[in-house]
Amino acid sequence: MEKWRDTLKSDNALVRYKSKQFIELLQNAEPIEELDMALFFSIIEKMKVYEDEKMKLPNLWEFPGGKVK
Repeated sequence: MEKWRDTLKSDNALVRYKSKQFIELLQNAEPIEELDMALFFSIIEKMKVYEDEKMKLPNLWEFPGGKVK
């Protein structure tokens, strides 16, 4: 979390804005009590891992029931 707070001091307004959104999301996060396995495998199936070890996740809005609160 400290990493995200550090980005609030960035000169880049977009970085500050997104960091604030992410911090708020994490502060309101609740533990996952049930995992939708069909959704999980749909996401994993479309995940891309590149040679530089970066991952790209698909847009969750593309999946049925893939809602982000």
